[in-house]
Amino acid sequence: SGQSVIGDSGNLVLKSGFAEGSAGTVSIVSGISKSGTGSDVVLTAGETEDLSSVGGDVKTTAGTGGFGGNVVLESGAGKSGSGGDVRVLAGTGTIGGGNVDVSAGAGSGELVIS
Repeated sequence: SGQSVIGDSGNLVLKSGFAEGSAGTVSIVSGISKSGTGSDVVLTAGETEDLSSVGGDVKTTAGTGGFGGNVVLESGAGKSGSGGDVRVLAGTGTIGGGNVDVSAGAGSGELVIS
């Protein structure tokens, strides 16, 4: 959305429509590099200049249904070397760093690290 000098700026929503069958997929894909490093996809939440307020969140939520959808974070395969890493990093702060919380779902969910 555009910039607002007074008040709030608008939201940006990118979604596929309702369907009686399967709804369409929303894909954000960067281009292929013929040579050099591949292009990035960057999602960055909003900052605030108000030191008493919290910056924006980055949220990823899988779909609900008879069975819940999965959230998959997968690094790239190496075509001539090692595959990429998956990194989960908490932010630093002037008082202390953030936490990394990993938990299984309520009920019989398991936390599996292999």
